[in-house]
Amino acid sequence: VISSYNLLSIMKVLIVVCLVVSAFAAEDALRQLLKSPKDALKLYGSFKAKENLKFRSSEDGLRFRLFRANAEFVASANEQSESTVFGLNLFSAMTSDEKKQYLGLNITGQERNPSVLASSDSKVPLEKLWTNVGAVTVVRNQGHCGSCWTWGAVGGLETRYKNKSGTLRKFAEQEY
Repeated sequence: VISSYNLLSIMKVLIVVCLVVSAFAAEDALRQLLKSPKDALKLYGSFKAKENLKFRSSEDGLRFRLFRANAEFVASANEQSESTVFGLNLFSAMTSDEKKQYLGLNITGQERNPSVLASSDSKVPLEKLWTNVGAVTVVRNQGHCGSCWTWGAVGGLETRYKNKSGTLRKFAEQEY
C-alpha cells in the first residue's frame, strides 16, 4: 500500500522528469531533424515554401547544402546560448556573395536632413524588450534596399513615437 505522501512525492518526481525531458526535446528539435536526411529534406521544403523560393533542379542541391550548413550552425548556436534563440531565415540558402548584396549603404540622390529629435534627461534602463510592451511593429524584410541603416532607425523611431503619443505607427523606411 502506497501512502498518499509517497504517491505525491512520486508524482512530483515524474513531473520534474517530464519537464526536463521536454525541455531537452524542444532545444534539440532542429538537431534531431538534421540527423535524418528525410526530415532535413522536409525541413528544407518547408523553408522554401515559407520563403517563396523556387530553384532549378540543377541548383537545388547546392541550395540544400547551404541550407543544411546554416541549419547546423543555428542548432549549434542554440545549444551554446542560454538566453538567445537563433533561427533560419531568407539568408539560410544563400551563398556568401549573395549575402553581401544585402550589405552597404546606397545614398544616391539623397540629401542630408536636419536633426529634429531632442534628447531626454530621463533614465534609460540597461535592458528592455520592447516586444513585451507592444511598442514595436512586426519585423520587415528590407530586401535589396541597400539602406539598412533606415530599417534599424525606423524601429527605434516607431517605439519613441509610441512612447510619446500612445499610438504604435508603422513608419516608411523610404521616407528616411
